[in-house]
Amino acid sequence: MSKRFDVSFIVEKVPKIIEDMNYVGLCMRRFKADYTVNSSLFSTFKVGKIIEIENKKVKIVRVGKDCFENCVLFQNNEYCPLLTNVAFGMWAE
Repeated sequence: MSKRFDVSFIVEKVPKIIEDMNYVGLCMRRFKADYTVNSSLFSTFKVGKIIEIENKKVKIVRVGKDCFENCVLFQNNEYCPLLTNVAFGMWAE
């Protein structure tokens, strides 16, 4: 199975939020970001934006993450920090 995205990002405050929530959501234990970024940089991430990381270009292809219907947070309409604080990219040429 191929990866959908080459690179993932998470806002720097989110791992602590997830820890404080005791990893209750379905994705909270499974999601592993490749890069942690500060909030101000993350706020510039828009689909199609090209950023440079480690002398390579990355095209942002998705901001935010879908929920799974079998997640307790989704089922109870509760806050999930992964919904809006992660982004995904593909290596650009």
